[in-house]
Amino acid sequence: MKQRDDLKRSIDEFAALFPNSFVNEIGELILVPKTNLYFKVEGITSIEELLCKIVEWCSRDACKSEPFYHSWRNKQYQQKVRDNINEFLGVDFSEEEWLLVYEYLGNNNNRPLCEEFVRSDFDLNIIKKYKGKKYEKV
Repeated sequence: MKQRDDLKRSIDEFAALFPNSFVNEIGELILVPKTNLYFKVEGITSIEELLCKIVEWCSRDACKSEPFYHSWRNKQYQQKVRDNINEFLGVDFSEEEWLLVYEYLGNNNNRPLCEEFVRSDFDLNIIKKYKGKKYEKV
């Protein structure tokens, strides 16, 4: 029961960073309704899984998403998303670092690597090491 309470509290704390966020009737945490930044929270069973979903489904909006017509609004939006994620995860990743995260972990691209990244307390060297191995000549 305590783990479920901790998980619910963590979801609520993350959602609180995004004004107007809510969980809809199909179990999606809608963080930014205007841009449709969301991920499914129904079925999450651990804080580690929550952290993976945040990395996988919010990293794009932290560095690359362009939902607005004006580039300054896109940059402002990306910065706000980045600030919120950084605050929740206890990191201070730049736009470039979030681009690296998004490239290798975004959209649930590599869950095992994402789990390793989360367990390492968000050590970017985990991704950089993987990136190097991916491009090594055989």
